[in-house]
Amino acid sequence: MDTEQIKLNLKSISLSILCASSVGMSIFCLTGHAQTTTQSTATVESKSGTGTNEAGDALGAKIFSRADQVFDNVTKNRYRHLYEKADEQVTFSDPSSCSAITDCSGFVSYLLNAEAPKQYETVLQKTGRSHPRARDYATFITSLTPEKRENGWMRLTAFRDLRRGDIIAWARRVDPDATNKKAPSGHVLIVAEQPTIVSESTLQTSESEVRLGNLKTVHDPDEVQVEKFRYVTVSVIDSSSVKHFPPEKLPPKAGQKERDGVGKGSVRLILDSSDAVIGYWEGTYSGEHNREIKRPTYSDLIGMARVVSY
Repeated sequence: MDTEQIKLNLKSISLSILCASSVGMSIFCLTGHAQTTTQSTATVESKSGTGTNEAGDALGAKIFSRADQVFDNVTKNRYRHLYEKADEQVTFSDPSSCSAITDCSGFVSYLLNAEAPKQYETVLQKTGRSHPRARDYATFITSLTPEKRENGWMRLTAFRDLRRGDIIAWARRVDPDATNKKAPSGHVLIVAEQPTIVSESTLQTSESEVRLGNLKTVHDPDEVQVEKFRYVTVSVIDSSSVKHFPPEKLPPKAGQKERDGVGKGSVRLILDSSDAVIGYWEGTYSGEHNREIKRPTYSDLIGMARVVSY
C-alpha cells in the first residue's frame, strides 16, 4: 500500500469517528432536551393540581361559551323564578337573538342540560327535583367527595383551583331559633376567570345589623364592633337581581340600565385564616328584595365544583 492510499484510509477512519461522535452528540442533545421538557411539564402539572385542563374536561369551556352566547345575544332578559324545564329557561328565536326569563338555578340548569346532559341528569337524580334550586346545587356539590370524580362531577375545596366554567353554589344558613323554618335558597353561578388575589377589609357591626347566616354574635345592641374579614373576588356570569361588585356588565342587546337577569360581574368569597371559603357577598343591592347588601353572609353550605368527563 503506497503512502497516498494510507493517507486516504486514515482520513476515512477519522471522518467516520467524527460522524459517529456527532450523531452521538446529537442524540445526547436531543435526549437531554426531551428530558428537560418532560420535567418542566411535570412541574407545571404538579403545580396545577385539580386546575389542570385535561383533555376531555373541556366541558367547563363549553359551559362558559354557551353562557357567553346567551349574554351576547339576549334581547329579553329578566330575573324570574320560572319553574319550567331546563331547555325552556333560555330560548333562541335565531342564532343572534334569545330570551332569558330565568333565575340563577334555571340559568345553570339550562347550561348543564345543553352542554353536559348526563351530569345534569345526575343532579336531578341526587336532588330528587325537576327544577333544582340554588340550595339543591349547594347541597349536591357539598355531598361529593373532595377532589374525586363522581358521575361527571368533581368537588373543589380550594378557591385557587377554580377555573372558567366551574360552578359555585351557596345557601344561607337556617336560624335554628326562627319560627319560620322555610330555608332561603341561595345562589349558583358560573366562574368566568380564575381568582387569585386575596384582600382584607373591615366593617362596623352592631346587633341590629347582624343578619341571619353571620357566624358572629354581638351581645350589646348598642355596642359597635369592628368586623374584619378576608375575601377573594371572583368574576362570574349568572342570572341575578343583585347588583354585583364592579366591573359589572349588562347584556349589550337587552337595553337594561341595571341588573335584572343574565349579566357579568364580581362576587366575593369570604375566607378564613387558612383560605377556606366560609361565606359570600354577592353584591351591593338586591333588586328582588329592594334593599342594600351591606355585609357578607357566612354559611357552612358553600360548594365549588367542576363538570368533568365520565
